[in-house]
Amino acid sequence: MTGIRPAVPGDIDAIMAIEQTAFDPERRASRRSLVRALGSARQIVMVCESAGRVVGYAILWRFEHTWRLYSIATDPAVQGGGVGTGLLEAAIAAARGGGARWLQLEARPAPALTNWYAKHGFRPIATLSDYYGPGDDAVRMRLCFRRDVQRGRQPAPTGTSTAKKKALQGGPSAI
Repeated sequence: MTGIRPAVPGDIDAIMAIEQTAFDPERRASRRSLVRALGSARQIVMVCESAGRVVGYAILWRFEHTWRLYSIATDPAVQGGGVGTGLLEAAIAAARGGGARWLQLEARPAPALTNWYAKHGFRPIATLSDYYGPGDDAVRMRLCFRRDVQRGRQPAPTGTSTAKKKALQGGPSAI
């Protein structure tokens, strides 16, 4: 693995080639959606290069508190060589550094895949029936960055007073 960098428009063909080999036809992103992702202020697209060739990519969606790992894939020729792990670690660092409370994803409930995410701190939070189609479920997984979220307390809505936040979190309040 040479390095991870932000994707540029010239990477689209390489990303599309990885999409073709990594995902079933009904799960592939379109060229149009990938081009849109590169130009979006809410999305981060990163690629991994090796020997001057794009061998993997990840796409993140940024929301106020939740960041979502929308897609991560590697060229099958380099699978098992640390490319996916490098991209996942870069995605985690971007979300944590961007102020996310957690990073969330949806994945097929295959043990090899969910165990790989769990090894990086993700925990299953829901099973999504028929997510990919009839009889094709997904598991939603989350990696929490904030201690209040890790302890099970939900963050107070934005714009809530300090006293109300304490009350919502079960602490003493002047309300």
